Amino acid sequence: MDAADRGRGGSSAGRATSALADPAAGAVPPILTGRELLALQLLARRYSRDQIVALTGRLVAAVQDVEQSACAALGVAAVEEAVELARHRRLII
Repeated sequence: MDAADRGRGGSSAGRATSALADPAAGAVPPILTGRELLALQLLARRYSRDQIVALTGRLVAAVQDVEQSACAALGVAAVEEAVELARHRRLII
């Protein structure tokens, strides 16, 4: 994962914002990186981790890191919860 993808402590370029955020509250900080969104979208479509590795050309450990990063960004413990919350927030379809 590169620095632009981590983004939580620095640049927020490339991160999706919450569909449920209150626009009246001002600027909304990004929630998920493109890689996190892609991983959650593929998991939502029932792709296996091995299939995600093959599609993205990343190492298994890197895909696991992206999954855990998405969980942390959404404040959940499990990838399944992250997928459901991302669906609920309309970050993925």
